[in-house]
Amino acid sequence: MLMSSLSQRRRRPRYICLIGSFIGIIFIILWMHLFSKQNSSSSTFNNHLHDAHRVVPIIPVPITVNATSIATVTATNIPVPITVNTTSIATVTATNITVPITVNTTAIATAAATNSPAPITVNTTAIATVTATNVPVPITVNITEMATATATATATATNFPQVRRPVANRRFTSSAVESLIEEIKKNVKNKELAWLFENCFPNTLDTTVDFELKEGSEKKPDTYVITGDIDAMWLRDSSAQVNPYLPLINQDPKLRQLIEGVLLRQCLFIQRDPYANAHYKNINRTSEWKHMDQTEMRPGVHERKWELDSLCYVLRLMHSYWKEVNYDLIFFRENEQELKKTIRIILQTMKEQQRFNGSGKVKRNLRFFFSIQIFYKITTNLYIFTLINI
Repeated sequence: MLMSSLSQRRRRPRYICLIGSFIGIIFIILWMHLFSKQNSSSSTFNNHLHDAHRVVPIIPVPITVNATSIATVTATNIPVPITVNTTSIATVTATNITVPITVNTTAIATAAATNSPAPITVNTTAIATVTATNVPVPITVNITEMATATATATATATNFPQVRRPVANRRFTSSAVESLIEEIKKNVKNKELAWLFENCFPNTLDTTVDFELKEGSEKKPDTYVITGDIDAMWLRDSSAQVNPYLPLINQDPKLRQLIEGVLLRQCLFIQRDPYANAHYKNINRTSEWKHMDQTEMRPGVHERKWELDSLCYVLRLMHSYWKEVNYDLIFFRENEQELKKTIRIILQTMKEQQRFNGSGKVKRNLRFFFSIQIFYKITTNLYIFTLINI
C-alpha cells in the first residue's frame, strides 16, 4: 500500500507537466492563428494602397483631398462628390461629373468643368477662377472679407443654342404661353430644363398650327393642326397637341379661339367621314393612298385607318375645354347644331362597331378593339352630352 501511494505521488508531477504542455501548445496554435489573420488583413490593406496593378473593387465613396500645399485634382466620369481643402493653390479639372464639386482654400482657387451638370462651389480668401462649359447648374464663388483688393471671381458658362423659330416665322403667338416661358426661365434652377421647356412647349404653336377667323358675320375660328412632318391633321394627334395649352386659355382669348377652332375643324372632319383618322385642310385634295385603300376614300381624307381613340380624343378635348372655361356654355350654344350632329355621328359609329364578330357596315376589316365596359365608361362620363341637351 505504501509503495502504491508513493508511485502515485511520483506520477502526479508527470501528469501535471503533460497537461501544462498540452495547454501551452493550444495557446501557441491560437496565437499563431490570430497573428496570421492580422498579417493577412494588413497585407491586403497595403496592397490596396500601394499595389497599382492589383484589381480591387471600386467603392463609390466621396473623394476628399486635405492638403497644406498645392492640391490638384483631375476627375473624369466620377459619380461621387469631390471636395478639396487646402491652404495653398487648389486646382480642380472635372469632365462629365454629375455630383457637386467644392473647393475650399485660402489661396488661389481654379476650377474648370466641362459637361458637368452638377453645382460648383468655390470658397476662398484670394483669387478664384471658374471656367464652365455646358454646365447648366448654379456656380457659386464665395470670397471672404479677408480677400485683398485685387481678388477676382470669374465664372463663365456656355449658353445653350437657340433652336426655336424666330418670332417673325412663328405660326401663332400666345401672350399667356410666352409669360409662362419667362416665369419658368426665371424660377427653375436647372437652366437646361428651362431651356428645354422654352423650345419644346410652344413648338405646336410655332410650327404646326394654321389659325384663321372665317369670313362672315360670326367670324368663327378655324384651326388646322398638322403632325409636324405630314401635311394632314389627325383627330387624335391634334387633340393631344393642343391639350397642354388648355390651362392658359382663360388668360389669352386668342389662345381660347385657337382651341375652339380645333374643335370646329374636328367636327367638320367627323361629319365628312367618321371612319377616317387623318384629313387634309383642302376638302378636294386626293390622298396618295386612294388607289391602294380598298375602302371608300373620299376627297379630303388622308388616311382611313379607323381607331376608336380618334373619336374619343375629340370628345375628351370637348370635355376638357368645357371644364377649363368653368363650364361656360357660350361656345357650345353658338355652335350647338354642329356639335350635336358630330356627337350623334360618334355615338352611332360606336354602336355600329359594338359587336363581337363580323365587320359591321364597313367594307373592309378595320382594326378595332372595343368592349361593352369601355363603351359604358365613355358614355357615362361625357357630361358634355347633358349640357348640350342630347
